[in-house]
Amino acid sequence: MATPSERLSPYYTILGISSDATLAQLDQRYLDLICIWAVPNHPGDDEFAQLQVRTIDDAYVKVLRHIIATQDLEPAKTSLSHRQLEQGIDRMAVPLSKAALLEDLWIHKHIPPRPVPSSDPDKGVPPGFSIIRVQGDVFDGPDRAVIVHAVNCQGVWGYGFASHLKRQRPGAFQIYRDHCKQAAKPFDLLGTCLLIDPEELEDVRKQSLRMKYPSGSPPKDDKAESRESEIYYPRFWIACLFTSLGYGRKDMRHNNPGRDTKAKILYHTALALENFRSQLEDFTPSNFDEDTAWDTDDDKPGEIRACKFNSGAFGVPWEETEALIEQKFKDFERPWLIVDNEA
Repeated sequence: MATPSERLSPYYTILGISSDATLAQLDQRYLDLICIWAVPNHPGDDEFAQLQVRTIDDAYVKVLRHIIATQDLEPAKTSLSHRQLEQGIDRMAVPLSKAALLEDLWIHKHIPPRPVPSSDPDKGVPPGFSIIRVQGDVFDGPDRAVIVHAVNCQGVWGYGFASHLKRQRPGAFQIYRDHCKQAAKPFDLLGTCLLIDPEELEDVRKQSLRMKYPSGSPPKDDKAESRESEIYYPRFWIACLFTSLGYGRKDMRHNNPGRDTKAKILYHTALALENFRSQLEDFTPSNFDEDTAWDTDDDKPGEIRACKFNSGAFGVPWEETEALIEQKFKDFERPWLIVDNEA
């Protein structure tokens, strides 16, 4: 019968470490490999890079379990949260001085060529980042606009703009509420952004109709419902920034820790804005040519629109949130429109 080390031999080979490697050596090797494959400038095409990452992850987990079970480990003095790792991984890059690692680390020799992005001169000129203040209704935006607002981690939209959004886009509230329920702990959501795709909203709307009407659409004699189902709604993306753990006053009878302090809300806002920008940049660069954008960017987020989030139920002066937007979105490709409905 093979010993544990013999059974794990292929995984040690993948990671390029010996069977007596320490936990620190395993972690360092894993980081070196991930810095090759899990960054935007990885070798090969995206599909092949994802295969490498999955293989490395699987090997790491197998060896990690063995080391934990067989070695006496001291508690770590410092640690990074999952959120810190998640937000940092997309900004990792292999330093030029480590270029030699490409020869040493485990990398498949038959790397498919990575497609070279084509430079399309007809995509217009990005307007660049700025904050534009306008009067009106945040829902008066164009198709594919992104509506940004701040939320708590309790699955509740009961105040201010969130309450208005719940009435305007009930499907978005359902997706947000389910997202909160699925979190292991509400605290895990802080400093993240839930970016809701308009296709998800349409799926929720159709599901609601199917639950109400077996045929999936209202009967013809129900004119009000028929008109409602045929009304064209602009496809809005909804960006939910998790900036406070709770809302209102503390009420532990309903597991609500209450609104966070201003300092905590601003800290979580900074993290959530970083996460939001990272998700937007997964879609960029955008096409700013009005004649062709409908064809090339139909499934991408468009204009960014927001009310003065954090300043209502969360009680944070708008100027402080605005300063964070300017800091976190510096050099972004498009502006933010801050919509004020006060006369």
